[in-house]
Parts: sequence; structure tokens; C-alpha cells
Amino acid sequence: MSSPRPEFVALASGFLAGPWTQESLIERGGAMLGARPRWLRHLVGRVLEAFPDPPRSTRDALAAFLANDVRLRRDLARLPSPRIKTWLVDAPRMSPTRFNVPFIHTWAELADFCGVDAPLLDWLSHRRGWTRERDARLLHYRYTWVPKKSGGFRLLAAPKPRLRNVQRRVLHRILDQVPAHAAATAYRPGGSVRAFAAPHTGRHVVVRMDLEDFFASTRGPRVVGLFRELGYPDSVVAGLAGLCTHRVPASVTDRWPPTSSEELQSRWRALKRLQDWNLPQGAPTSPALANLCAFRLDLRLTAAATSIGARYTRYADDLAFSWNEDVSPSVSGLIALVEEVARDEGYFIRRPKTRVMRGSHRQVLAGTVVNDQVHVSRRERERLEAILTNCIRRGPHSQNWAALPNFEAHLRGRVGWVAQLEPRHAVHLEELLNRIAWPASTWRY
Repeated sequence: MSSPRPEFVALASGFLAGPWTQESLIERGGAMLGARPRWLRHLVGRVLEAFPDPPRSTRDALAAFLANDVRLRRDLARLPSPRIKTWLVDAPRMSPTRFNVPFIHTWAELADFCGVDAPLLDWLSHRRGWTRERDARLLHYRYTWVPKKSGGFRLLAAPKPRLRNVQRRVLHRILDQVPAHAAATAYRPGGSVRAFAAPHTGRHVVVRMDLEDFFASTRGPRVVGLFRELGYPDSVVAGLAGLCTHRVPASVTDRWPPTSSEELQSRWRALKRLQDWNLPQGAPTSPALANLCAFRLDLRLTAAATSIGARYTRYADDLAFSWNEDVSPSVSGLIALVEEVARDEGYFIRRPKTRVMRGSHRQVLAGTVVNDQVHVSRRERERLEAILTNCIRRGPHSQNWAALPNFEAHLRGRVGWVAQLEPRHAVHLEELLNRIAWPASTWRY
């Protein structure tokens, strides 16, 4: 598609160079044309009708609109050349927003917000395409392939300190101010596994589904759209998106560990995602961005569940639906609908992990049992109690089979997990934990 002619770009730039009111637009239009033809007022009326607020995509959208205006092309053809007498430059500015996010209008202001100078921001955000894929020292992430419990591998991308510090600013000062959909129960204040599982207790049918590569499935254009929705001008949007997304270099994907024949399809999909701009699994901004970018997915799945009398919640990449016996939706129909909606939103459902759980059997969501209330399974509690007891009798080294460097923190985390869901059962476990004699050289929690 060809670019609009210079006169349309000039008019768009001039219209955006001041207050977005009828008289101001007419005044700037007259200054650019060197006169105020009668048709200028009608043109401004059409512009304000199409754009009640200044277009968020700045000059390009407005220039395209003007270029497609048949009456404007006819009126400009009657003017003597040069048609544009004065070119007014539009200053980038942030659009009005309903969110309590900082106002950042220019690249210099973005650099100040990030606490870095403009050249360093250029490099961290890939503004000029400065990527040295062949030199790991110049990459912004440290990449590690980690095996999944369910088979296959995931790529962890840990940002290096300078980028990580900038990402934390973006997270706390921008992303934390934007609420996720109510169905999303992870990566948000007040969110928890209990909030994810509780709506599905005491239900006759519970369906659990899983999204494949949740972070990597959140592509760069979706992140751009989110920051644009917050009102930031295009240059700032590009900078923020560049800071929060990455494209995995071939030198990293070429080191993908050997894969079984059953996993070849999922590997191929994963490679396609990693070769495009996506959210790195390891960046502090990725969980919040993945949540916010999945807003439309949550909205559509909530509407679908409500329409059949079911409930829906999501914890990261885990989807849960449930209903009672007085509602009789087709389970296969629901699964097909969820797969279709997810695919339409850019996600892929991992079918082998889909579970349909009836009330007569144990219903498990995110490691919790939800048949009557949210609780940890008795088997899990007894296993943890046995580990703690053996740590007291034989020493913690006897139970650290995975050679975890922070085994005490690991056990405290597991006890805390039980305490969050069942405080009554956690009292005894905490007593056992406090009786363990930890070696002096062991890292303490």
C-alpha cells in the first residue's frame, strides 16, 4: 500500500499540532493552506466526526483518512501549487486515559522514566535493530533450556541487570495500575490458587484445560496494542514494547535439546513463536503483560461459560470450567468452543492435558482438590509430613534428593502452600519444620 501524498501528511501533522477543537483545527488548516476556503470548515467537521479524540496512532491514521476523502482531493486539486504554504509539526503527546499511569509523551521522557539515557534506551529497546545475535555478551537475556515435568523443554530468558531494572519500573509504575479481567486469578494483587479454584467447589462437572506456551503465545503486536490502549504515542509504545518483548536468536533455538517424535509438532509451534517478538519467560513484566493481553480471551470465555450456566476462571495458563447437574451442556461442545476461541485469540489448547472430572471422582485444579472445598490432598499432606519427620530424625540432607541449594526455603514454601489453603492442618507441619536442625552452612530463609 502506497503512502499518502505529502499534502495529506502535512495536513495531518498540522491538525495534530495543537488543541483538538473545531476552531483550532480551522485556524491551523488556514495557516497551512495560506487561506481559509469555505470547504475547510466542512473538512474539519468530517475529521472530528471520524476522530472525536486525536487518533492514537498519531499522524498515519489521520493522513490515511484525509487521503481517502474524495471531496478533499477534489478541493485540493483546485488550489494553486504549492498547496501547502506552511508545514506545522505535530508534537507527540499522550492521549487521555482512564488508567492511573504516568504520562510519557516523548522518547526523551521515556528515557527519563526508565532512568537511563537515550542511547542506552535505544539499545535496550532494539530501537535501531541493534542485535548482536552471534555474541552472547551483547544479548539482553541469558537463555537456559529447562525440562518440563510433562515432557519437552521450556526456554527461560533471564534479563540482564540493566534491562531487568527498567522492566521493574514498567511493571510497578505502569502495568500494576491496569486491572486484569476478573476471571484471571494469577499475577495480580489478591490473586491466588484459592481464588482460581474456589468458584468450582461442590460442582458436578469440572473441566480443566491448558494453554500451550502462554508467554511465548503473547506476540509483540498484542503488546503494542496494549500500550497504545493506555494512550501512549507511537514512539513511546514502540519503546515500551521493545523493552518487554524479545525475539530469540537462532544461536539459542539451534541448541534446543533432543525431542521425542511425539513432541515434534509442539516443538515446531514453539519455534515459530520464539522466532517472532514475544514475551520472555523470566522477565518481571511478562506475567502482568500476559494477563492483560489475555483480557479479550477471558472476556469471551466468561461470556461463553455464562451463556450455558457454567463458571470460568484462569490461573496463568490453566483454564477451569464447572457446572451443576441442572445445567447440561455438551462437554465435547464446550471443549471445541474453547479451542476455537483460544485459536482465534492466538493461543493453542494442549489436548492431552484436558481433564473432565465428575463429582463422583476427585476433582483437582492447580494441585488442590475442589470436590467439597479447596484443600490439599491428604496424600500430599502425608508425604510432606513424612519428609519433615525424616529431616528431624536423619537430617535434611537425607531428604534433599534433587540436591536443591535452598532446601529450607523449598520446604517452607511447601508448608506455606498448605497454610494458605488449610491453616488448621499447617500448624503441625510448621511445628515439625521448626524442629529441624539445619547445618550452619545452609542458606537460611
